[in-house]
Amino acid sequence: MADLLSDTPQRQQALADEQGDEVAGSFDDLIRARAAEGWARPPSARKGMTVVLQIGMLPDGTLTSVSVARSSGDGPFDASAVAAVKNIGRLTEMQGMKPSDFAPYRSFKMTFTPEDLAL
Repeated sequence: MADLLSDTPQRQQALADEQGDEVAGSFDDLIRARAAEGWARPPSARKGMTVVLQIGMLPDGTLTSVSVARSSGDGPFDASAVAAVKNIGRLTEMQGMKPSDFAPYRSFKMTFTPEDLAL
């Protein structure tokens, strides 16, 4: 009877939750890295600027929308960040994610700074 009360499923779930958090963090890093690859830095970009982008994505990793949720106050920098994320097109790494892991990426906000994009 003691075997039925084993804590193994809970331990496995805790590990899965931990890995889910790590996956989420690594996808944010991946998006930043891919955006940095295609970023054309405008001359007006300055350290300390931040732009918040609203990003929509399909379960296959296709980016469906990118817009400015909160401006940095600098139009060229905002536009360059939007263009850099749009240029990603599709993150094939998102394919095969469990729907529960993908759900937060259907529509999400990400903050970008010139330092993020200059990786």
